Amino acid sequence: QQHQAIKVMRKAVDMARQQREKGDWVGVGSANMIFHTAIIDLSDSVRLNEFYERISAELRLCFGLLNDPEHLHAPFVDMNDAIVTLLEENKPHEAAEQMEIYLNLAERTMLKALERASEQV
Repeated sequence: QQHQAIKVMRKAVDMARQQREKGDWVGVGSANMIFHTAIIDLSDSVRLNEFYERISAELRLCFGLLNDPEHLHAPFVDMNDAIVTLLEENKPHEAAEQMEIYLNLAERTMLKALERASEQV
């Protein structure tokens, strides 16, 4: 039986695609946060969920300050889809490898966005 979090991840990807088609990049970002919360839910750890809840609040603040939701979220919709597809196919190791690539790209994207924002101040 598939973990409930994987179903939530799929719904988040579908929502992100719908928002992307509308050009609603803030909506894409919200779907992305749901996706990441579901990833943490895969651990079935209350402590990890509580820890991530605090981190995600800080991320939302950071995204708001950067004010460039399309640049921040556009590359990740299809990557999220690939990751959840691997989980649906019961390929957790491959999904973890894709997640590592994803997180490295996300880190570089955020650092560049922060750098651009600080130059504008």
